[in-house]
Amino acid sequence: MESCSAIISQNSLIQNCAVYNSAIGYSSASGTFSHNLLIENRASSVATIGCYANSSPLIVNNTLDRNYSATLGSIACNISSSPQIKNTIIANELACYGIYAMNSSFPTITYCDVWNNALGDYYGCTPGAGCISADPIFCDTASDNYYLFLHSPCLGTGEGGVNIGAFGVGCSISGDANGDGVINSADISYLINYLFVNGPAPQPWQAGDANCDGTINSADVAYLINYLFVGGPPPGC
Repeated sequence: MESCSAIISQNSLIQNCAVYNSAIGYSSASGTFSHNLLIENRASSVATIGCYANSSPLIVNNTLDRNYSATLGSIACNISSSPQIKNTIIANELACYGIYAMNSSFPTITYCDVWNNALGDYYGCTPGAGCISADPIFCDTASDNYYLFLHSPCLGTGEGGVNIGAFGVGCSISGDANGDGVINSADISYLINYLFVNGPAPQPWQAGDANCDGTINSADVAYLINYLFVGGPPPGC
């Protein structure tokens, strides 16, 4: 994109190859790049997302994982470029850095999760407010499910309490009604409180459906009791 202000939103770029420069390139451009998924793309010369020649796009709520950038990083900023990078996951860059800045480029990086990139998370720039470096805990990368697990550190930790990345929560432990990461008697109490005392619902709702029949009722309480105390089958849909 050159000398424009395009809006690019809600796309998936998977296993593409950029022979020259970047999979997504900004040159003297602004615009918004939001809620996109970029995984396993290969940039043979520079970066997965490149900002060049005084570019200043808003890069917000995207997920980048397992991309290969031959010389710079998953996001590269060059020649006086100043993108705003916010609420974005940049993880597992296979060859270079997470975010790379050079030649009087000063990206503003806030509320991002930049983690486990081959040569380091940052070069020529520093993380700003709200940034973390932690495993984002995707649901199932083997099947390209990049929604967030219930206990992902990216849930609710973006600017203003939004999620970091392109997607929200998409998986949880079936039977973990109270969302603490384990299944025990506290989940039985939580379901009883929800069903009979007007207590809070499981979050996400599916976590309370222990027997996977599409509803939450006393049968789920009985299922958990059977699992925990009588050797019954574990929850799991």
